Amino acid sequence: MTPFQSIHGFRGARSDIFVSFGKEWGLGAKTITMSYNYRSTGRIIRAANNLISHNNIRVAKEMVTDNEAGEEVEILQGDNEIAEAEIIAQKVLELTDAGYRFDEVAILARLHCLMPLIEGALIKEKIPYNSYGGFFYDRQDMKTAIAAMKWLLNGGAGEILDQDFLKGIRTDLYAHDEEMNLRAAFDIASSYLMLKREGEHQDDDAQTLKRTYLDALEYLVTPHQDLDGFLAHIEKAERVNKSPSRGRVTLMTIHQAKGLEFKCVIVPGLNDGILPHINSIEQMIMNLEEERRLMYVAMTRAMERLIITYRKRQMGQPITVASRFLEEFGV
Repeated sequence: MTPFQSIHGFRGARSDIFVSFGKEWGLGAKTITMSYNYRSTGRIIRAANNLISHNNIRVAKEMVTDNEAGEEVEILQGDNEIAEAEIIAQKVLELTDAGYRFDEVAILARLHCLMPLIEGALIKEKIPYNSYGGFFYDRQDMKTAIAAMKWLLNGGAGEILDQDFLKGIRTDLYAHDEEMNLRAAFDIASSYLMLKREGEHQDDDAQTLKRTYLDALEYLVTPHQDLDGFLAHIEKAERVNKSPSRGRVTLMTIHQAKGLEFKCVIVPGLNDGILPHINSIEQMIMNLEEERRLMYVAMTRAMERLIITYRKRQMGQPITVASRFLEEFGV
């Protein structure tokens, strides 16, 4: 492990061990600095070096490479999180048009809650992907929501549903004589999923992730006028993802990507509060430095192309600030 890639502080990993090694072991200690990167292009290495140089607690070194300079690091802005997800999907298509395979592209996110809308945008553009959490429509919460929509619209069997609870939500939200349509069915199903705990304890993070998946489901439902059209979309999306001709895009967190490499890497969510994470901003400087090392790891997973995205604003929030790391890249 290198000091620039110590990203598991929550598991007890400490980058300061590298810094204090010589002092603790005295004259008998010898430090061998590994400064060559054989993976990434010159421009990627330069941006990563610029970023990590802002850390105070680090071993003084600069990574170098004999690889060609390569393409410029791209920084792209979306107006909001939906636009950002759509920009990412379009960039994946541009990369494949340029000759890359889907399985040579990775999207590395700081947080799981960034993934649902990105999955939705990939599905919409018929881009197959692999995700640690599985395919979007294979998730149990999405199956439950869709089962509820079917039951509300065409009286489907609904074996996995608490039908009395679902009826109660329908009564609370819609008059009995009001015609049920796809949008109304989604609203009721969404409320059902958020309120129905199925007996297990769900912490705030689990509820937040469920909410973001429902936001992504709404994004995918909205273009359709009726249930049949939406179900046909699901069937087509499943076919695309199960039989990819050019592999699948990899979608994972940055922590999961450590030690891996991809020809093209997209890092979304470069906004203060996401990357760096809100906890690191509110707490001590060492946490902010670990976030910077985390970004360094994400950047240096890329062999040839590095694309970084952020959103101008977050829907539902009064202020959204671009990540302080963007200026530190020096690109």
